Amino acid sequence: TNLVASSLEERITNQLLDAGQIVAEGMVRHEEQRLQTLRTVIGTNDIAAALAANEPAELNNLAPQIVINSNTDAVALLDMNGVEMYSWQRANATNDVDGITKSGTDYSDVEAVQKALRNDEDASGNRQVFITETPNGLMVYTLSPVFFEGDQVGVAMVGTFSRRMMLELTLNAVARVTLYDVEGNVLD
Repeated sequence: TNLVASSLEERITNQLLDAGQIVAEGMVRHEEQRLQTLRTVIGTNDIAAALAANEPAELNNLAPQIVINSNTDAVALLDMNGVEMYSWQRANATNDVDGITKSGTDYSDVEAVQKALRNDEDASGNRQVFITETPNGLMVYTLSPVFFEGDQVGVAMVGTFSRRMMLELTLNAVARVTLYDVEGNVLD
């Protein structure tokens, strides 16, 4: 009985370790996808110029195409006050091309946005990450400053629905994956 019990315990421990590794790699993959999309957004000169010129209509012509063609669910462009000049978000956590556009949300009180507005850098560079509730579900955002002609003109945020991430991670790890906040409350 001792031999069987210790063998089962070892198997369960190994399965937990494998699942943890798969989830960690999946989180990194999602972050890399958001970063790739973020680089495209902040590297598109027309987006930076439209943000600098306060032209939401031009942002509407450019930004959704980048998100639709990527594996992310949202893009938001903020002015230097941390107020959303333009955002596009998938209507739900699927790969629909239908999206909702909006503007006016004030993100200036979000610590990650404040750091991006100050162009704060750490060992990882000047990108930030935060999680927030949206009308269509919890969203994980990666954000970075946007520059035009050498001057910072705002902040770009690229997001993924946490529900979609958790479902994908659960399927890949063959284990239930749960996202908690710092106080131990279940987020998703």
